[in-house]
Amino acid sequence: MEKFVWLDKLFDSLSFPTLIFAPDMTIFAANQKFLMKYNYTEKKLIGRKCYQILYQSKDPCPEQSCPLPRVLADKKGTSSLKKTTGRNGAEVYEDRVFSPILNNNGDVGYIIVSLRDVTRTKLLEIESQKTNEFLENIIASSASAILVADMKGVILRMNESARKLFGYTDKVAVGTSIAEYLYT
Repeated sequence: MEKFVWLDKLFDSLSFPTLIFAPDMTIFAANQKFLMKYNYTEKKLIGRKCYQILYQSKDPCPEQSCPLPRVLADKKGTSSLKKTTGRNGAEVYEDRVFSPILNNNGDVGYIIVSLRDVTRTKLLEIESQKTNEFLENIIASSASAILVADMKGVILRMNESARKLFGYTDKVAVGTSIAEYLYT
């Protein structure tokens, strides 16, 4: 029976486009998902600095916005959300997860970086925020008393007309049951 060498296949089996950096920000390796998604060859990628590839910049990122110094210092993973422009010119949101690979001395020998496209989720979040703001404005500007409650009858929102009608402040009413106000 053939022995399966899983370590050789592990990197290319990762679900997300992934890079491995040296501590000096030099790209050491890229998995096939990264090469295919971003249309690179290993020859064009290996040995270049991360900021040249991830940010198309000649200069390193400002230290306060770069997650690498934090990973090197803390020896713990971190993530950042980055808004970029995709190949077709549309905005793309990526969750970039930076994880240290520690050497035998416990120091960071390499950093593995996985890039997850979260554009759909982020755009839905933005749309949800806009819808929420729109509804808040409708509720606040209505002359009618509007009280918003969840399925258990707990008050979530109350406009000024409702506060005047029931005689309560927003801080007192929000978070309590409608039954306390309507049936007591």
